[in-house]
Amino acid sequence: LHLVLAVGIITMITGKCMMLSRNDIKKTLGYSTIGQMGYMIMECGFGAFSLAVFHLIAHGLFKATLFLSCGDVIHRARLE
Repeated sequence: LHLVLAVGIITMITGKCMMLSRNDIKKTLGYSTIGQMGYMIMECGFGAFSLAVFHLIAHGLFKATLFLSCGDVIHRARLE
């Protein structure tokens, strides 16, 4: 579990650093998802498997709504 925890920390830090360096909103959301997956892996490394599954479902629903809203904003911005 210590190895899983280390991989989660590395994934989280990498995803968050890449997210901060992008200027496209969809790429930013994509790298944010990588960072959140790092958090989920960290939760597994701590032994909180049920929390990781809950985090996965909640994040999936939230991010799906966010991507759809983001697409609508981009579409409306291009029309103006």
